[in-house]
Amino acid sequence: MLLDIVAKRFQSSGGVLKEFTSLKGVVVSESVGVALDVENSKKGKGDTVMTTEPITTRLLLDCMGNASPISAQQVSVRSTFDTDYVSRK
Repeated sequence: MLLDIVAKRFQSSGGVLKEFTSLKGVVVSESVGVALDVENSKKGKGDTVMTTEPITTRLLLDCMGNASPISAQQVSVRSTFDTDYVSRK
């Protein structure tokens, strides 16, 4: 019930909810903002059709915690490119 209220308010303000999607990757840049690659699953006649769609935004909220693919990507990038990150904390 609460999620329905929040979703309706978000959509009435121009927001778009993407349901039944998987996040494939995130890139942050100064010129574009945040670029997301999402995979949509749509049911066809007996089959599920997967389509990939790029989305750009100025703000991305990640509320999944440690299980988040964004968090996993950040940890991977940090360990690959910034080996002394932990020592600077």
